[in-house]
Amino acid sequence: MVKRTKKRDSSLNNSYSPTKITEIRRNEYITSVVDTYFSPKLYLDTVYIFDDKTIQHYIRTKIHKDQNVCVVLIFDDKIKDLYIDQIDTCSINGNTILKKSKQISTQLKYKTIRLYDTSHIYFNNTKPDPKCKLSLSTYRIMLYGESWYNKYGFKSLNHSEEVETWDVYRKLPFIETFYMFLAKEKTIDFNTNSWDGKMKRLKTQIEQQEAQKETFPEFYKLLSDEFKSIQSITRKDYNEFMFDNNTIHLLEYDILSFINNYSINMMTSTHNVFKELEKIRLKTPNTQKGSPFYCGLSKVLNLFHNHIVYTRNLTYLI
Repeated sequence: MVKRTKKRDSSLNNSYSPTKITEIRRNEYITSVVDTYFSPKLYLDTVYIFDDKTIQHYIRTKIHKDQNVCVVLIFDDKIKDLYIDQIDTCSINGNTILKKSKQISTQLKYKTIRLYDTSHIYFNNTKPDPKCKLSLSTYRIMLYGESWYNKYGFKSLNHSEEVETWDVYRKLPFIETFYMFLAKEKTIDFNTNSWDGKMKRLKTQIEQQEAQKETFPEFYKLLSDEFKSIQSITRKDYNEFMFDNNTIHLLEYDILSFINNYSINMMTSTHNVFKELEKIRLKTPNTQKGSPFYCGLSKVLNLFHNHIVYTRNLTYLI
């Protein structure tokens, strides 16, 4: 990897071949286009050229408080493709970065912009707690039926099929979607305890419903009855049902208790439950370390994240 300094008026050595001269001029042109949208007066642009001729621009702001690289833009001029390697916390927001990236690609006459969606947020921006990390893509899919990048036109080849599946989950009662995903967790290990027997019967009902692709009134009644049982168990009593590090029960209790604590009706649609959670989130400060709301929400999102199919390799067609 060779670091390249940005000197617009550098003379070209006569020993360079026509091909090499063309590459240098092309690289200078790409840099000039980047500077058009990320002005050198406001941004620090470090450029690297690799052996395979991909050009990487590391964009930082000149604001002292910004320690992170705002965005890494990787240009492949041969195939006319821009890859956004990362978008990090910075004094410019993600919307602006995507807009500028599209403008740059359009001016360069590129065909595609690609990225891999790992978007997440922490409940505490200054001292992030990885245990309370929120999957932004999963949250937005349940709220709006699409991820944040989908909103701006970045989609996978499987996008239409995935949207259909998301819509099914969003329309199902939350309690049903929750138990479907819970039943798929690898840590499930039902034993002979009476409580586990009830959960085993519930799991069987879920599997039957999934296989038959139908909805039965008695299924909802079973879910409701089981939830009433869960509500009647205190945390101390519940711990007595934990066997062989069977953490699935603790996860179940924590999530249902979290939703119920905010008086949200879990028999309504999954979409509606997430709308209610969003209302609470907008009123809840995200700077309090150990926030019960954000850590509780992270458990919900982690479960949904594990079982919602979302292809994260996304492309924007220019």
